[in-house]
Amino acid sequence: QENEHFFIQSVAAAALGKSSNNIDEAHKSQKESMINELKKIVNGKSTFQNIVAKGAIDGLKEFSKDDDADLLIDIANFLIEKTSDNNDYYIRASATAALGKFLINDNKETRLDKDKSNSVKKMNQQGLDGLIKVSQDKRRRIKITACSSLADTDAKTSTLEPRLIHSIKFLVDVAEHDLDG
Repeated sequence: QENEHFFIQSVAAAALGKSSNNIDEAHKSQKESMINELKKIVNGKSTFQNIVAKGAIDGLKEFSKDDDADLLIDIANFLIEKTSDNNDYYIRASATAALGKFLINDNKETRLDKDKSNSVKKMNQQGLDGLIKVSQDKRRRIKITACSSLADTDAKTSTLEPRLIHSIKFLVDVAEHDLDG
C-alpha cells in the first residue's frame, strides 16, 4: 500500500511542474519556489524505483520551454548533475531523458535574453557533452535514453556547430558498432 502513495506523489510532483510553468514573470519567485521544491523531491528520500523523484524530474522537464535563460540553465545543470554515476539508476535514466529538452536550439535562443548568450552556450555544450558521456554508460537503458535525448525533436538546431556534429558522429558510431545499436 505504501507504494501506491509513491505513485500518487509522483503524479502530484509532475502536475506541480505542469501547473507552475505557466506562471508569468510577475510571479517569478513562485516559479523558482516550485522548481526548488521539485529539486528537493529529487534529492529527497529514496522510494520504490525512485518513482517520486522521477515524477519530480518530469515536473522539471515542463519548464524546458520557458523564456527565462537563468531558469533553463539552472534546471539543465541540475539534470546534468543527476546523470552522473553517483546517482541512483532510475534518477539517472529520468534526468538523461529530460536533459535533451533543455538543449538550446535556434528557436529557443531567439526568445532568450541576449545578455546571457554565453551562459546558455556553455550550458548547451555541457549538456551535449554530458549526454555523449552518458551514452557510453554500462547500463543499456541509460545508453538508449541518452541517444534518444540527443535526437530529441526539441533539441534540434538549425546550425551545425562542432559539438552538434560530434554528437551526430557519435550517434552514427553507436548505431554502426554498439551491440544494442
